Amino acid sequence: MEVKGHSSWGGLKRFSQLLSVQRMFVFNLAQSIRSDTSFVMLTQQEQEFYSRMNAPLLDSNIVHKNNHFTVYLNKDCCELIVKGSDQCFITPQEMLESISRLTSGTPMFPTIIMGKGHTETDTTLNTMITPLFGQTQKVVKVWSASRIIEGNVLYTVKSIDSDNADLCVVLLAQNINITLDGRVMSEFYYHFRCVDFLKMTEKERNTTISVFIVAVIIERIVIQNNITFTGWRSCGNYNELVQEMFLYSVLLNSKTKNCRINTIVPLIPRYSNPSIFKFLKCPINSLQKVMTMLSINDLFNVMKTCKTLRGLVLGYDAVWKVMYDLHFNPATFQIFNTRHTRVQENKTDAFPTFQKSLIVFQKWKKNLPTKRKLFKLFENHSVDLIVKLESSDFVFASKDGVFKFFDSKSRCTKTRILKEKINKFQYNYASNDILLALENDNIVLYDTTKEVIKKCPENNIKMFSFLQDNSRMLCYDNKTVFVKNIYDGEVVWSQTTNNSFVDGRQVEPNFFLIHNRDSFCGFDIRQSGQCMKIEFQNSVIDCFDGYDNSIVVGFDSGNVLLYDYRQMAVLQKRRVAVTPVQLIKVYNRKMCVGNKSGTLFYLHCENKWFGECKILYTHKSPVTVVEMSDTLLASGSASGEFMYSNYGIN
Repeated sequence: MEVKGHSSWGGLKRFSQLLSVQRMFVFNLAQSIRSDTSFVMLTQQEQEFYSRMNAPLLDSNIVHKNNHFTVYLNKDCCELIVKGSDQCFITPQEMLESISRLTSGTPMFPTIIMGKGHTETDTTLNTMITPLFGQTQKVVKVWSASRIIEGNVLYTVKSIDSDNADLCVVLLAQNINITLDGRVMSEFYYHFRCVDFLKMTEKERNTTISVFIVAVIIERIVIQNNITFTGWRSCGNYNELVQEMFLYSVLLNSKTKNCRINTIVPLIPRYSNPSIFKFLKCPINSLQKVMTMLSINDLFNVMKTCKTLRGLVLGYDAVWKVMYDLHFNPATFQIFNTRHTRVQENKTDAFPTFQKSLIVFQKWKKNLPTKRKLFKLFENHSVDLIVKLESSDFVFASKDGVFKFFDSKSRCTKTRILKEKINKFQYNYASNDILLALENDNIVLYDTTKEVIKKCPENNIKMFSFLQDNSRMLCYDNKTVFVKNIYDGEVVWSQTTNNSFVDGRQVEPNFFLIHNRDSFCGFDIRQSGQCMKIEFQNSVIDCFDGYDNSIVVGFDSGNVLLYDYRQMAVLQKRRVAVTPVQLIKVYNRKMCVGNKSGTLFYLHCENKWFGECKILYTHKSPVTVVEMSDTLLASGSASGEFMYSNYGIN
């Protein structure tokens, strides 16, 4: 049986009359827009199951109750459970009242009401909205599509308190179950395809709605006995419509000056139908990036494609999946208050207990240094090693063989000078030794506690790096790559190679990568032979660091590349500077990049995606070293400068 409604309100009223006596139905707030069902009648067995579950149907979970039905909020799975009485008759106003009770004190719930747009409906909406949500709160008077779009120009949507127009305007059926009839939606679909935002005059752009509609009502409601309420079957493919709306909103945001937009991104499967481009009067290549935005793993592409975008607004389930599939820390999220248009910080760790429906993903907080300190350590030497000891002391060293011990409290220094020049430093936090690769290919240990030199058992090799256990090192002698114990000189693994290598490091417990001018070779110490080769043509590799089964590579072109060596795929390429990248340091998903001109950049690296690039500091000479920890960010330059900050990277 199929019931077609003739208006938003009439359809819901007709639907409510179909509910039988003593039936319950579940309204899942966490359900995504792509779902085929939103209102679901419970079978007798399911009703008995819910009746046995004391938690959802406790009196303390009642959010609305009248003579006709009781609304419970199941906090565990974010469901509204509506239990009907003998005369189960649900009107739109009653449903709005129950929703409004949920929104009371919970600003993340959208206060969005959708009407058909006729005069009598508008009057009814105002009458209903005002007492529910109040004049002083930013509640939008939402028009239907036939009233929003007229003459290919989008009119400004006014709020009840008309002084505030920068508001969210969106239809979200997973929050308020209201549908439009097929005629209106078809009309909306037709007008939408005809609007060309790129050809709008500046005046027209300034009068467009401040927040674009990109999420629409659910496609259908399925209840028991196969009774289906269909809102707009005649307007074509649902996913295609949503995609087109989303793409237009991105265009409007990126092409319009001073246009204030929050883009609502419905969580639907990746959609890559090139026919969408046929009616979009803009270069295809400018939209190809947009096509990859619609899966969870690519959500943050939006932030880079639309630089002025405030954030993403997702349904609850999308947030949940992002939080847990991508292992985000809840403390890094910010929540957008749709009623007061301000940002507040999320301090709650148990995210599944949130009863929110809209979360705005703003760009991650960047705790940039606020208290920088700068010292001139060496007059005629570069700063090539920075070590923060457990005390407040630092150890600095230059490749010229000069060591300085610096007390940050008293700002006193002690200087030690080696006779030999140094090619490479590695500090062993386990033993407080500094491993020094000298220019004559000898390797020595410098004990920072006793300030004495300790010889290594074997010389005439090039040291690349410590291994993660701090007792072995990765070395190279022009024909063999090998791993040896630091203190007794025993070689525990070796592999002969014809390549000439520059540097290397351990990226997994038993796997390391070493590189030459334009390629990487991978070796697994549990097996013999080379197991991987990665080539970068027409690029010169300057430096790299490991990050979560990936590597971040810096090139002499100024580019930084995020590369998944397991999938053999480029994840992202970013041009950081116009001068060669001198060094890359990755720590706890934070990354610092130093270049030859002396600029130190900071990028957040989350879910294998670079965040916004920020300049931390600009030295007067090339950046030579960066050290990062939970409480410290420090850098040194070729002219002997040392900068450090109380930079919290947690």
